[in-house]
Amino acid sequence: MHKERIVSESVRSAVDVNQEASAAKMIGDSHHHLPLVTLGDNVRVPVPLMDRSRADPSNVMYMCIKEINGMYKIDCRGRTINRLYARNQFEKCDSKIFKIVDINLEERSLRIIVENESALGGQKVLKSNCKKGCLA
Repeated sequence: MHKERIVSESVRSAVDVNQEASAAKMIGDSHHHLPLVTLGDNVRVPVPLMDRSRADPSNVMYMCIKEINGMYKIDCRGRTINRLYARNQFEKCDSKIFKIVDINLEERSLRIIVENESALGGQKVLKSNCKKGCLA
């Protein structure tokens, strides 16, 4: 019984070491495949279908303004998105459309920002669970 416990602990430690090595390799691969993004770079973020109307563009141009532990805070024309994005959730753009002077730290949701940028006013789907036929 005591030998089995020692063997299982050694197997667990070997598994831990292998998982750490595998995670380091995956991070290295992602750094190799995805170009480096620096603060002030313009990026293209896909807009989910539920947040836009059919006539709205599927991507919106933003600017990377802050990095927090490998996650990025993104700003669009003075409206900062209130969530962080991983590096694989956006594409770096070569063109420089936005400048750092345009930054406003007021945070809003992506849906609200897309609604304000939209020519048609965004998706604007209002859902109510009311069974009495209210107009919500």
